[in-house]
Amino acid sequence: MIKITAAELAALVGGRVEGNPAASAASAAPIEDAGASDVTFVALPKYEKCIASTRASIIIVGKSYDFKDKTFVVVQNPLIALAVILERFASALAPRLASGVSAHSSVSPSATLGKNVFVGHFAVISDGAVVGDSSVIHTGCFVGEGAKIGRDCVLHPSVTIYGRCVLGDRVTIHAGTVIGSDGFGYIPSPAAVKSGIPSKIPQIGIVKIGDDVEIGSNTSIDRATMGATTIGDGTKIDNLVHIAHNVKIGRNCMLAAQVGFAGSATVGDGVMMAGQAGINGHIEIGAGAVIAGQSGVIGDVPPGQTVSGFPARPHAKMMRVYALMEKLPEMYDAFSKLKKK
Repeated sequence: MIKITAAELAALVGGRVEGNPAASAASAAPIEDAGASDVTFVALPKYEKCIASTRASIIIVGKSYDFKDKTFVVVQNPLIALAVILERFASALAPRLASGVSAHSSVSPSATLGKNVFVGHFAVISDGAVVGDSSVIHTGCFVGEGAKIGRDCVLHPSVTIYGRCVLGDRVTIHAGTVIGSDGFGYIPSPAAVKSGIPSKIPQIGIVKIGDDVEIGSNTSIDRATMGATTIGDGTKIDNLVHIAHNVKIGRNCMLAAQVGFAGSATVGDGVMMAGQAGINGHIEIGAGAVIAGQSGVIGDVPPGQTVSGFPARPHAKMMRVYALMEKLPEMYDAFSKLKKK
């Protein structure tokens, strides 16, 4: 456990202390639940009402408040400051594992492990696989033949990396995710007409993931039919996302839970997709676009545009559509009266 004072927090996040600089915190908590040894934060006006009653020892805020019995660290952006502070606590809660290979793991003699690599119990590193310096392979992971994992990567328990797939440096993949399973490729064939079984198209490509990517738990990224399914540098992918074969995701994108891609979609840099958005195959989403939750994107989206609804349309237009839908009962009644007349 670590303790950090308000003065130290202010120095860490580039803020200023209003109150007691010696006030200290050993953990962080939401403002409603914070105790006397916690730091908390206020990023939205609706939480200002909690300031008077919170027991937190230090409160991260974006402006001054007139509470003489509270200690504040005033910063430009409380969320950014909180992320920095939580990183400090996280490093103490989960210190890096010592390097070493468990005697209960299976590492092929032809695999290459870099310096300071950790391989946990029952992990499998297959023939010809490469694991870069200081990477962590947790319990029960599988790294297939010829797969390449960069430096400072973390594979949490039960991650599967199929053969020949490539991970860049500083990639984090959470539990249960599968990288490189076969793409969903089937076609009708003369044989299928007789047997009723569609013919499978062999999937011989790979998945290639850039640097500084983080992927949530139970996500699946399919290998390409040919070539590579690609994830650009800095992209962050939530839990339960499906990315089909030959999809190309740009740099610094953010994909929330249950987003699903059909094959060969292309996504530009800096795109944001909210939960349960569905993306059609063989379309292009331009850089900086925003896809609202549960949108069904069936055609190209221009760069920088925000879309919502099904089928997805420019968001401002969809807001007008939704507003009119709310008035449909009254409109129907008025129409019915006119029809009777």
